[in-house]
Amino acid sequence: MKRTIYYLLEKYINWENKEVQGGMMTNEELNEYSNQCGFLRNLFRNQCQIEQKEVEIVAIESAVQELIHKILQSVEEEYSWLKISRIVPSGSFYEGTKIGNLDEFDYMIVLQALSGDDIELHDGCNPWYKRIKIKDKNHCFNKYCCSVRYENTAYNYRYHLHTPKYIISDFWNSVFKLQKSAKLSVEIPQGILTHEENDSDKLLFTYIKRSGIPESTNQDKDRWLIVPIQRMHIGIDLMMSIEHPCLVSVAKCEGFPSDYKDLLMKHGCHIVIKSCHIQHFPEPTCYFISFAALELELMKNLDEHHKKCYKILKSLLTGEMNFKGKCMNLSSYVLKTAFLFHVYGCNGCTYSRLDAKCINEVLDYLSTCFYDLRMPCFFARDMNTWGHILEFPVHSWTGWDCYDSRRIAFCFLWMKLWCKIVHFVKIAISAENIPDMSEWYAITDKCEYMKRTIYYLLEKYTDWENKEVQRGMMTNEELNGKNLASCSDEQFSHFVKKLQKLYNIKLNFLL
Repeated sequence: MKRTIYYLLEKYINWENKEVQGGMMTNEELNEYSNQCGFLRNLFRNQCQIEQKEVEIVAIESAVQELIHKILQSVEEEYSWLKISRIVPSGSFYEGTKIGNLDEFDYMIVLQALSGDDIELHDGCNPWYKRIKIKDKNHCFNKYCCSVRYENTAYNYRYHLHTPKYIISDFWNSVFKLQKSAKLSVEIPQGILTHEENDSDKLLFTYIKRSGIPESTNQDKDRWLIVPIQRMHIGIDLMMSIEHPCLVSVAKCEGFPSDYKDLLMKHGCHIVIKSCHIQHFPEPTCYFISFAALELELMKNLDEHHKKCYKILKSLLTGEMNFKGKCMNLSSYVLKTAFLFHVYGCNGCTYSRLDAKCINEVLDYLSTCFYDLRMPCFFARDMNTWGHILEFPVHSWTGWDCYDSRRIAFCFLWMKLWCKIVHFVKIAISAENIPDMSEWYAITDKCEYMKRTIYYLLEKYTDWENKEVQRGMMTNEELNGKNLASCSDEQFSHFVKKLQKLYNIKLNFLL
């Protein structure tokens, strides 16, 4: 070690050496940097872990899969055509980026009847959406095909699958029947997992944790009384899908990054039973190509430094927030997309220390995307992550007479709110602004308040009966060439004041 240090110091003091040069930091800079690293590490330890221990995590995940298999088997007994050939893990747990409680799992379930040579794919509204044609006129899925009487254009698609809602409806109706007729459960050493009744298109399990407490009797002293001490709900998202039958055609799409052709051929991609969003009426008939399997591989392979950075930003900006509906916002998926570009993009980040360098670059990228009202998908670079139709909250107050001008104004204000939130986080965790340890919680408290504010607004947005906040929609074509330059700070200030007046939402610290 001594010889190594001496060798490096010789290079350091050799002015002609270009490999090792002198670096300088003041005591103040070192103190700021140390304080920032301390804050980030403290945040990671306290807010970015899974609360359960490893042995319990493994047991819960195994029980979840056992219950899912039982439920899918029951669905198949009622609807044989909905047989599932494969369950594909996805989401933050399998990516290694889950934080907080182990309260959510995501899976794609592959429909056996639509995988293989039984289908043909035709172009949909754009290259990333496909219409699915059934080759066999006697195929069991023909019941879900377009009806000639439904619309004038249906004759052209009479052997194509209609809107996904009919397939999804049959699947979940079968699940609801099972919920009412039987209560499935799986026991593990740490507790019991039970399938609960749930009206949404999502499985809901209840996990009751147990601990051993010695009985107070003198007889049979080795016996332990099992007592429930903790109850947790676990949500399970199941996305029905089809194995894409022609990966070569996907690789040839203009927006697909050619560097990832080998990854695509190895892991494949899927067509998910989820319609395009290009129109609401008549119901759309094309289905989305999903790269969840590829995203899973890239996220799993992130180094520990970038996973820590991702979890830190996730805890500050999104948490594990989920809501029913579609909206332009900073979801965990949007954050994941930003990290994929940061780590695997053209430049490729190789930084490996936990400080704000990577975090700042990701925040800058997010700010640019919100400002430009567009965020490319990582595996479909010519498609907006938020979709073809962009949705956002429109509030009941208005100073605009024209509906179109009101729509675009609220679109800009909503996206500027996200810009301001991202900017606030960047400034708050910069080295020169990190306060003493006694004030660290003030930063996280403000971030928690912003997350709760967004969740509150999105709850109003997704409530169809609520008249205060409604859905605004604009297409990418309508927003083409526009950005937030036309949304002034004065307009945004008025927006913040309105939020405080009507909903008691206090976001003055963003101004």
